[in-house]
Amino acid sequence: MSNPTEPKRQHYVPRFYLEYFAKVPDRKQLHVLEVKTGQAFVTNVTNVAVEGRLYNTPDGGSVEKDLNEIEGATAPAWAHLNDCTGLSQLCETDRQLIAGFVSSLIGRNPSTLTDLGEIVGAIKKAFEDSTPTEELARQIEQFDRGKATRIMNDITKDSHRLVHYILNKKWILGTPPAGYLFPTSDNPVVRSNSFRHGHGTLGLASSGVEIYLPVSPQRVLMMVDVPQDLQQLCPEQVAFEYPHLLHVTSLLVWYSNRHLFNSDGRFEVAKGMKQAPKKLTSD
Repeated sequence: MSNPTEPKRQHYVPRFYLEYFAKVPDRKQLHVLEVKTGQAFVTNVTNVAVEGRLYNTPDGGSVEKDLNEIEGATAPAWAHLNDCTGLSQLCETDRQLIAGFVSSLIGRNPSTLTDLGEIVGAIKKAFEDSTPTEELARQIEQFDRGKATRIMNDITKDSHRLVHYILNKKWILGTPPAGYLFPTSDNPVVRSNSFRHGHGTLGLASSGVEIYLPVSPQRVLMMVDVPQDLQQLCPEQVAFEYPHLLHVTSLLVWYSNRHLFNSDGRFEVAKGMKQAPKKLTSD
């Protein structure tokens, strides 16, 4: 039974974050690209990256309150990240809050539920012609799509386990080439690995993984796997050339559920790029 006090429409990308990519001066209207069709339109930030009762569980529980607390705590730190001239200006509390926010963005996204559902489907298909053990049958039932919301709630609440990996990476701010701005998407934490390829190379603990999260149209936060003793040799800020902008934009398209967002309506870089196929894509 659902909780009548919980909001029916729940954002899986926080509105305070989306407002950084909204049109000035009101910061309420977003340019939106429908990735699959290439259609562009303008709408209010309240109308995107939202689903009905996404975080409600069949027993009436919800993680919405926890997520609201994370957002409220993160908003000032995110403002510091957007305004600072260098990452050394962030205090340790800011970094902790931002790392927790990155982790929660991964755990709360509907793609997490989709991936879990596909994993369950693959396991069930593997046992079509045989009878799984009682224990395996119980585990399959536990991971069934109808209970995936509870699992996602656990991921979100336990996101501190992932914060360690995010904090240990080298953080670098990237700025776009002259004349360009960064977009973001409805699944804004994206990953790649320039050194290792194949399944299992994009986890937060994977060697060589690179994490990107647009902060605003003018900067992107990169979290790169660099040995601790070499991190001091890396710059705090990097001016992107066009191939780097193309790389990040292609990742945002690939990871997106449905939409890209920006502040100026120019989606030429993103149009024609392909989303990830709807199959097992998690690592």
